[in-house]
Amino acid sequence: NEVSVYGMPGFISDINDDWVVEIEKGDSSDKESGKRLRTLRTHFKLRHLNTGCYLFLHKVKLPEWGFDQQEVTCNKNTVKENSLWYVETATKHPQLSADAPKVNYKTPRFLSKFWELQQVMWTTNAGLTDRHMYDSRPLTWPHLRHGINFCVKDHRQIYLIGNPFVWWLSAASVITYMIVRGFLLLRMKRGYHDFDNSED
Repeated sequence: NEVSVYGMPGFISDINDDWVVEIEKGDSSDKESGKRLRTLRTHFKLRHLNTGCYLFLHKVKLPEWGFDQQEVTCNKNTVKENSLWYVETATKHPQLSADAPKVNYKTPRFLSKFWELQQVMWTTNAGLTDRHMYDSRPLTWPHLRHGINFCVKDHRQIYLIGNPFVWWLSAASVITYMIVRGFLLLRMKRGYHDFDNSED
């Protein structure tokens, strides 16, 4: 469904512009975030008052004509993960008082940051629609024939190239482990007990 919202001063709106904020969950370290809207802490849904549908985000990016952005639509049967929203910044809102409390991002621990990085990489790659001349395919990785075009701006480019020593050494280590492990399993099937320390 297509829905709309207008927040311009002096604009006369109707019921089609009204949304209901439904708080889904708050941060465990901030009890108020579960009761009222708090920047970065409160996750909420936006329900369209007139139709009852929820605003949600599609995972797939739009093509080039859509500037690679993601489409936002309204649906009554939404996936929870794609219909949760939070306020990231509200520093210049006209209704925000000067003495309003400020919140910052939490300093993430190593494991949470590592997990977040994996999720971002998975989501980014899952949203790719077309191949391009700078993409990197798994079959080219062992030969280091192709790097990854990370960023291009103002005729400058950040191009990621693998380190041959690190890549080939780690690849050789994995292959060696698999060969040795297979050899030891074969010997065990034939009755040899290479790592059995018990005395007969």
